[in-house]
Amino acid sequence: MKLSLRTILALAIPFCICGTSSAKDIYESDIKEEQRVATFTISSANNDLEQASVVYSRGLNNLAWVYITDCGIKLDETKVRLKGHEERIAKALNFLGFGLSQTSRQKLMDSYFKIKDNISHAYVKMNAVEKDVGAKLGVDVTWVRQMLSALKAACEETKQAVFCDAYEKAKAAIASNNIVEVNRILMGVYQQLSAVGGGNVEVPPPAPAAQTPAAQPQPIPATPAASPFTSEQTSYIRQMMDALKRACDSGNDKACEYLSALNELYNNKDVNGVARLLQMILGDGEVYPALQPPPSSKPPFAIAGLSPAPSPATADPNSPVVIKVGDKDLVFNKGVNIESVYAGSSKRLKSETTRKITDMNANPPQFEVVSTRNWNLSIQSTPRQSSATAQAIEFNLTDLGGRMEFTLKNWTVTDASGSVIASGTEFPFLVTFTANGSYNIEVNGMTDIGSDFSIRSSIQIAL
Repeated sequence: MKLSLRTILALAIPFCICGTSSAKDIYESDIKEEQRVATFTISSANNDLEQASVVYSRGLNNLAWVYITDCGIKLDETKVRLKGHEERIAKALNFLGFGLSQTSRQKLMDSYFKIKDNISHAYVKMNAVEKDVGAKLGVDVTWVRQMLSALKAACEETKQAVFCDAYEKAKAAIASNNIVEVNRILMGVYQQLSAVGGGNVEVPPPAPAAQTPAAQPQPIPATPAASPFTSEQTSYIRQMMDALKRACDSGNDKACEYLSALNELYNNKDVNGVARLLQMILGDGEVYPALQPPPSSKPPFAIAGLSPAPSPATADPNSPVVIKVGDKDLVFNKGVNIESVYAGSSKRLKSETTRKITDMNANPPQFEVVSTRNWNLSIQSTPRQSSATAQAIEFNLTDLGGRMEFTLKNWTVTDASGSVIASGTEFPFLVTFTANGSYNIEVNGMTDIGSDFSIRSSIQIAL
């Protein structure tokens, strides 16, 4: 009786696999998956790097710090995950359990070398942005990023709350531009982190500036050196910034913009710019009512020394300018206004319009619409695996119009009662459902010009 080659293989494979496989076996598919994840993460890191460069060019230094830190953590994680990758390629087996051919191994090595080059190029660009952002903020941004990478690795490896909490709190302090708090958190956990190590991530020695928390610059110094502001003016500005931060934390996006602009004008010692912006804030009905309690009973221009707004002919084009159009007050930062339109009271982004001042000396200043783009963001779901007791579904966010100019931040899945059953920051993401019912999916992100969005969807699970 003659047996076909297919029949021989079918009979031989089970014996080959059972006789040679072990828990330590590495297959070609494992190597390809490592490379796929690495490529995706590097792409995501480069997206963060792009966003950091864009917002840095707009003077939003703190937001640039947030983006560049996320970028660095992703690159650090990828670098660690690829340790020993060449050795794993050398040991990899094909799906039959046999060693790979020389051609197959060379293809995997070529892909690996390309990934290494991409990581190196990303690090070079990232380090340049880190240096620029750090110089603006007076922070060793690189040291902070390395500490966060080590903290995250220690959290994932040890599951100890001290490391996990420190990581989350430090990131939150970065987002709120609380430089002293960032330093306090990282130095407070440094000795414990050094004792256990950061997983495979090296724990960096403290930077000289980080050893003396009192020397770190405050977002609003109480008595800035050679400041043109009086102590009374500084106190008033401090109250205003605290009130703006409360409004910003409560979801008032315009208050967030005002806070960033006021912080920059104050740090640049621009007295006239601060005076104009304070006048604008107090006249903005959408923001001022949220400042509870009011920062002071004194109007800003009653404070001795605060100059009135200059005439249009001498106005600084880089200072915030407000132009009233109908019932809207359009705020132009550095001559540019970005209007984000959402669906109702939700954060579902519908469109973005970018305007640019063309004639600062006109009264009122003249502007033009540079671009308008519409968004149709949607959460896509793809079934991956199903059984009688569980269903695995992969989710991702796409724009149905094909737009790609956005970065995804995080996602959350909740059940009908509102309890969180899964959350994370990686995309696309896989969720395994083990109970029937209706589930809500929420994805948060930001466009390349700074518009936050939150997209929600639901899915019905029937096992």
